[in-house]
This record gives sequence, structure tokens and C-alpha cells, in this order.
Amino acid sequence: MATSSAKHDIVVDLSQVAWKHAQEGGRGYQYRICMDGGPDGPEAMQVRLPGLDVPPHFHHAAQFQLLLGGSMQFSDRRMEALSVHYTDHDVPYGPFKPDSAHSMLILHAKPAGYAAMSDKEARKMINSRGRELEGCERDAKPQALAGGGTCKTILANDDGVCVQLFDCPAGASYSGPPPQFGRYELILRGSATAGGRCLGAESLRFVQGDEPEAPLVCGPDGAKFIVLTFDRDAAKSYGGKATDDVKTVAE
Repeated sequence: MATSSAKHDIVVDLSQVAWKHAQEGGRGYQYRICMDGGPDGPEAMQVRLPGLDVPPHFHHAAQFQLLLGGSMQFSDRRMEALSVHYTDHDVPYGPFKPDSAHSMLILHAKPAGYAAMSDKEARKMINSRGRELEGCERDAKPQALAGGGTCKTILANDDGVCVQLFDCPAGASYSGPPPQFGRYELILRGSATAGGRCLGAESLRFVQGDEPEAPLVCGPDGAKFIVLTFDRDAAKSYGGKATDDVKTVAE
């Protein structure tokens, strides 16, 4: 059985992270490194890819893509914000084309690397039994919570991959199960506290460990937040960093 005993409780205010410029196929885009946990920790990156043709590729660790703004057009479907795309390690996806309003968080519990499907050698790593899952807020039904507020389950899998969107009043508390394989929490609106720290809108938190973490307690105006939970596929990285394919443009 895969296990993970590492302890993480990291909070980043995304509004304080600078955007950088990069280029792909002659087109420019923006990105920012939101979290870099080193050789074995979490990594989170936000990208804006307006009009970019993103080729088929895969990553070497489990991944959530959280679409915060705009849309992404795949060959057979269209994803619109707010929505989530999940893949196990080395599961190919794409191509897709983001629209002009595109904004997306790319979330890994471990360093994830990048491999293009055009790379013959890289294709030997394809995980043909891996999962690709999607969910959209629009399709999820709100469920009333005992302490007030609502919860929408955007994506769920019997093995433990889960994405839930909460909209809660002041003083409401969220405490998930021990985040053994890692969990991201993003404040979309309002504020909360966690272990004495104040998390405003655009605060991104990553927790991982075998014990329950400090709960999120909603601030005076309540909070809307999304929780993205990994399962055992996220216990291992198969090489590289998420920025392996980023071609930064000099400022």
C-alpha cells in the first residue's frame, strides 16, 4: 500500500505572487510559480494561456487543473470555469485551446515534470491504466450543511480523489480527513483562519500528513472556498518539475 507521512501546511497569498512572461510556438502567455516545495514537496503554478494551442502531453505525477476563468476547448468537449480536470501520473491529455479569458491553477502534491506526446522516448512512460476525471460547478448540486452554508461535490472517485466547493457563513468550520496524500484549499471569496493564520481571498493552502490539520474557520463575511484532495496516486513523483516546459521571456 502506498503511504505518505510527510508533513506540510503551507499557505501562499496568490495576490502577492508576481506574474512572469513566457512564450510557446511564437505566442506569449503568463505564469507564476505559486508554490515550490523543493525536490519532494508540492508545486503549484497559475497560467493564463489566451489563444495558445496546447499540444497533447502528460505529467509525471498526479495533477489537478483548476479552471478559474474562461474556457478550454478540447477536440470533443469544452470546459468552462469553474471546473476541474484531474489526471493520474503519466496520463496523456489534450490538445486543447484556451480562450482569451483563460486562467488556471496547475496543482501537484509532488514535482510533476512534463512530457510531450510528440517525444517518442517519453511515450514509453504512458500510464495506460491511469484515470482522467472532470467536473464542473455548473453540473454539481448544492447540499445543505448542518452548520449553515452549502457544499457542491464537483468531482469524486471511490479511491479518494475529490473536489468540493463550499460556501459558508461566518464562524463555520471545515476540517477534512487527514490529508495523507495531500490536499489544496483555495479561498475564492471572503476569508478564513487556520491555525492562527488569516487567509484572505486568493489564499492557497496545501496540507499533507497523517493527522488532521488545523480547520478552516470562516471569517466575519463568511467564505467560499474549494478543496481538492489527492489519493494514493499522488504519493510518488516520476521525475522533473512542472516548469520543465516553460520558456521564460526576459523582462
